[in-house]
Amino acid sequence: MCLYIDAEEHKLGDLGEPANYKAALLDPKSEKWLNAMNVEMQSMKDNEVWVLVKSWDEVIDKMVNRLFKWKMKTLSIRGRLTLLKAVFGSMPIYHMSIFKVPMLVLQRMESIRCYFFNGNDLDSKRSIWVSWNKVLTSKEKGGLGVSSLFALNRALMFNGFGWEDRWRGSND
Repeated sequence: MCLYIDAEEHKLGDLGEPANYKAALLDPKSEKWLNAMNVEMQSMKDNEVWVLVKSWDEVIDKMVNRLFKWKMKTLSIRGRLTLLKAVFGSMPIYHMSIFKVPMLVLQRMESIRCYFFNGNDLDSKRSIWVSWNKVLTSKEKGGLGVSSLFALNRALMFNGFGWEDRWRGSND
């Protein structure tokens, strides 16, 4: 599908839409933008988008409670890395193998893991010394080899559909 835009009619990036929410409110056609925003919010309520995120609170709370059982100051970075791989990589596996996890939940879980690895509390504003992307990078590429929850969820979902058996050549 291609989109044709007449170059003389529009400047680059100007398609007649406001740049942000404030500009939309100041626009003479602001009622049009407000109606569009209300329709979008209503569709999110109708589709129960937030209920999907709230249903994962139990898993996130369990993760946070397990995290704070250990005293951060007594754990070395190597100890935190071991716990991260062994415990926090395997905790949500059961739920992830059954359900597709919403992106907001995955981001929150990765954030918790990042704070734990760097030795910070969840409400801490301390700087992070190691990039989380570096931690998630494989050992062959110079990272620490921690598995990503995004990739884990995707892999578990494919496994549930029998993709692994098809790749191995099994006809069961």
